[in-house]
Amino acid sequence: MTDTCHICGNSHLELFEKYTRFHRVTSDSKPWPPGGSLILCHSCGCVQKLTDLAWHGEIESIYNAYSIYFQGAGTEQEVFDMVSGNASSRSSRILECVSRFVKIPATGKLLDIGCGNGALLRRFGEKYPEWMLFGIELNDKYQREVETIPHVRTMYVNSQPDVIKETFNCITMIHVLEHIIHPGKYLEKILTLLAHDGILIIEVPNFEKNPYDLLIADHCTHFGNAALQSLLLRSGFEVIFSSTTCVTKEITVVARKGSHLTQKYHISIVQDSSEIVSRCIDFLESNIRDARVYAETRKFGIFGTSIAATWLFSELPESVHFFIDEDVNRIGKIYLGRPVYDLTSAPSDSLIFLPFCPPQARDLKERLEKQNGALELAFSFSD
Repeated sequence: MTDTCHICGNSHLELFEKYTRFHRVTSDSKPWPPGGSLILCHSCGCVQKLTDLAWHGEIESIYNAYSIYFQGAGTEQEVFDMVSGNASSRSSRILECVSRFVKIPATGKLLDIGCGNGALLRRFGEKYPEWMLFGIELNDKYQREVETIPHVRTMYVNSQPDVIKETFNCITMIHVLEHIIHPGKYLEKILTLLAHDGILIIEVPNFEKNPYDLLIADHCTHFGNAALQSLLLRSGFEVIFSSTTCVTKEITVVARKGSHLTQKYHISIVQDSSEIVSRCIDFLESNIRDARVYAETRKFGIFGTSIAATWLFSELPESVHFFIDEDVNRIGKIYLGRPVYDLTSAPSDSLIFLPFCPPQARDLKERLEKQNGALELAFSFSD
């Protein structure tokens, strides 16, 4: 391959050919056709999409039709603890987690990069009402909505932070970094916007615990914990803490300005990443195979209405009769032409497939069966 890594520029890339067989999903959970190229850089260990002209064309189409949290009429999705079932918004969960490790001062200035319709800004303003809040987003679709949120001063409209000429005590990037073609260069720009004692909060999907992240067409970089920390170190940051448990299947990192501007990548992650991606692809194949077998036996439903459920539906649309969700903002609606039920309304003599990796699926299955012993639940055991 002659193309280069969009992090380190190296051309020693590994192509995962099986990937192109899968249907894909957009990050706002809409079906997307098969295609694209998944690669691994053997220099820095970054798992990424090949960002060629075809990819750029797809991204333009995806973002032009983007509708955040449309399954819940714009309401930020709930995240559920697999064991307890306790629910909260992702933004609330992240802020609660961060506040346990870092003392957030009573006053300051926050910049939320990729602020969307302002979900994080709302939660932050409720928790820290003396802060001045700012956002930046690609377009002005949600600008009026965001600028009506209490304590919000400005929402910048731009794809780059160069338009901002002030510094901030806290900068947040919630599910943003995975969309950026040159994340290292972008982080170096962010470094200049951070006050001397400021912190950067990053949240990204953890593809090592969530193989479905690889299927998101507009995610061009896929992170594991080591790769994300390596990127931050190389970009001039020092990691204060990193967690893979704040939000299930995601990575939460808090960083500050580092004392060394350049660090080397952890080269040891390269072989691990190659093996992990291969296992992820095997797992995705097993989901299609196992779900198809289960669907032949009785009325078939899928748990969830987000990325994994959308993808699996795309792979066998004629076999799916309904969805099950615990999010009250999504229950009772029609999703992809199928009804969305709660746990108590699943059709009798039906089977519900859990599109999660075995460790999470086992915990979820045990909890759901305690709530409703009549449910018939299954998942793919390939790990």
